[in-house]
Amino acid sequence: RGLDEVIFRLPDDREEAYVVKKERPTAAIFALTQDIRIILIEQFRPGPKKIIRELPGGYIDTGELPITAARRELQEETGYAGTLKPLLHFSDCAYSSRIRHYFLATRCRLSQKTKAQPSGAEKFSRVILVPLRIWLKTMYKNPPTDLACALAALRELKQ
Repeated sequence: RGLDEVIFRLPDDREEAYVVKKERPTAAIFALTQDIRIILIEQFRPGPKKIIRELPGGYIDTGELPITAARRELQEETGYAGTLKPLLHFSDCAYSSRIRHYFLATRCRLSQKTKAQPSGAEKFSRVILVPLRIWLKTMYKNPPTDLACALAALRELKQ
């Protein structure tokens, strides 16, 4: 993460300087088990200064396809694997270079692969499974940072 000051030539030929957040692309996954429980990661987040129940996800490595990153992040963070479907991707905000990629994972089950050992802040996280109907009743009280992913997935599930 970083900041760049970038100078743009505007349509009226003026030049204007903007500060742009330099951020890598990310993938987030709305993941459901075979018995319709949502897979969440409960962890402390320094921005809001509290514990949040997050959707699995993380950075996309250089040269990595977003769906490959989503599959990897789901496995690394939770130990689960499932059938992934791309939902949407978009710019994080008007002053960021980050592209957010969102996925729906269904029929998730514990993978045969060994779960990676967490590092850094992830050492203080834990995977929790919440029945979807219960999570829907409480999701706005303590929403994940990728709430748009959840909303896109719920829309997809209704179709």
